[in-house]
Amino acid sequence: MVWGMAVVCAGVLFSGCGSAPPAGKVLVTGTVTVAGKPLNRGIINFGSADGTSAMGSARISPQGEFSVHLRPGDYNVAILDPQAGMRPPSTPGGRPTSVKSVVPSRYESANTSGLKLTAAADGNPVTFALE
Repeated sequence: MVWGMAVVCAGVLFSGCGSAPPAGKVLVTGTVTVAGKPLNRGIINFGSADGTSAMGSARISPQGEFSVHLRPGDYNVAILDPQAGMRPPSTPGGRPTSVKSVVPSRYESANTSGLKLTAAADGNPVTFALE
């Protein structure tokens, strides 16, 4: 029991929670809203606007918040709802069910979302307001 607690405590201490960003990266925090209310689930993806391999992603919390470490620079942004789509039947012989996305479809691709971000060391939170 004592050994198990030591492992848990070590995991918490070395998990990086609250630590400085990795070398060469900045912490980006923010909120995603839909129709003025926090988006309660989703994934936010960042792809470099200049075509380099710089990218990142983060889970959106039930309060609509996210945080991610990115290299400084310009990014195109997409927001996805991983829970959307068809679900298998819950009983044998039953019908599949459809789960509607909480994210308007235009935001699911960085090519159509129109969402941009400049990751900088200023640490100012960003807001993505989806319509």
